[in-house]
Formats: sequence, C-alpha cells, structure tokens
Amino acid sequence: MKKLLSLSIAIILLVAFILPSTVMAQDEKSLEKAITKAKSILEISDGYDTFNYNMYQDGNGKTSYSLYWSDSKGKLGEISATIDSEGRLTNYYCYKPYDSSKDGIRIPSVSKEDALKIADKFIKKVDSSLSKKIQYQENNAPISINDTTYYFSYVRLENNIPFPQDGVTISVNNRTGEIQSYYLNWTDDIKFPKPRGVISLKKAQEAYKEKLGLKLAYKLSYDGEQKTPYLVYTNVYSDRSIDAFT
Repeated sequence: MKKLLSLSIAIILLVAFILPSTVMAQDEKSLEKAITKAKSILEISDGYDTFNYNMYQDGNGKTSYSLYWSDSKGKLGEISATIDSEGRLTNYYCYKPYDSSKDGIRIPSVSKEDALKIADKFIKKVDSSLSKKIQYQENNAPISINDTTYYFSYVRLENNIPFPQDGVTISVNNRTGEIQSYYLNWTDDIKFPKPRGVISLKKAQEAYKEKLGLKLAYKLSYDGEQKTPYLVYTNVYSDRSIDAFT
C-alpha cells in the first residue's frame, strides 16, 4: 500500500513538473510567432530597442498577445500591436513624438483619395482574404484644417450583406501617409443564414410603416461652434427591426 501511494505521489509530482514546462514552451513558441507576424506586417526597425508584451485569453479561451515596442532615446516613439490566436493583427497603434517645427504646415500633403489607397493596401498586407470580406463606408463629414488624420471605416460583408457589428477602422496621417492605427473587430464561429426566401423590400417597407412607423423630431447640425436645429422623420423604435423572413 505504501509503495502504491509513493508511486502515485511520484507520478503526480512528475506531471506537475512537466506540464508547466510544456505549456511554457508552447506559449514561448506562440509568442515568437506573434512577434514575427507583427514585424513582417509593420516593418518595425531595430531602432525600437525596448520590448514588452502581455498575454491574455478571452471568454472563449483564445489567446492574444499585446506587443509593445519603444525607443529608449525617445526619437521614434512607440508601437503597440495585438496578434490573436489565429495569427491575425487585431489592433495597431503608432505614436511618434510631436514635432513643433511643423506647426506652420496646415494643408495636408496627402489627399483623402490617396490615403484611402494606402489604407486599402495596408489591409491587403495584413490579410489579403480579409480585404475581400469588407466594404468601405464613405464618410463625407467635413475635415478640420487642424486635423492631421484621415479615418476610414469598413463593414463586414456576408453573402454580400453588411454585418455592421464587425469590420475594420483605420487611420492615415494626412501629412506623411503613414498608418497611425488599425482595429479589427471580427466575430468567429458563427454561421450566417442564406438570404433565400426573404420577403421583398416593398413588403418590408410596408411592415415597417405599419408596425414601427416614423415620428417627427429635431436634430442638430454642427458647423464649427454654430449649432442649427433641423426637422426629420425618424424611427419610433430605434432598437427594433423587421425580420427578413417573416
């Protein structure tokens, strides 16, 4: 009995010793892959000589690595990037020290159209398959003369139908043409119903009018500090919609 107990304890201790080592080795390998992936996309130079990272898991047990590079001399700024367990870049931000010598420059040297091309090219570099699953959302909001950044949004498409909860947001510096930030929001492990047998748009419009309706309301438009109220017909129930099948 004593021999059996001793053997059981020895096995438990051996497993306890081996398991953390195995997990640690796997984590180190995954971290190495995440770093390599980030560097291949972001072209991080050797001038960023300080590196830190955090590892975390979401509610589904998927691991992500938050990576941080900085310049000890304070000339290059900081870079942060997040790589998930699928090897995808989900978050990126680049900060560069403020250059007061350029305060006099107010006119963007990069047009919005060219900046959009830069954003598209970056998305394809991040994931060529991703670029085929998203659609650019035009934003005609006025741009302030003091703003140094263009912001672009892309929505996820499934069966050529928008899925607004998911997508990509990206920003481009309008003076340098550099990518300043990138954020991917993507829901995995879900199945989208095919749009077969849906009611017609006309029938949906009639149902919307009958069951949800419109109401008259005031909204505000902004032109600098000037606020101008205007009247609109808007939906009564902002949190309700018409089921496309029923």
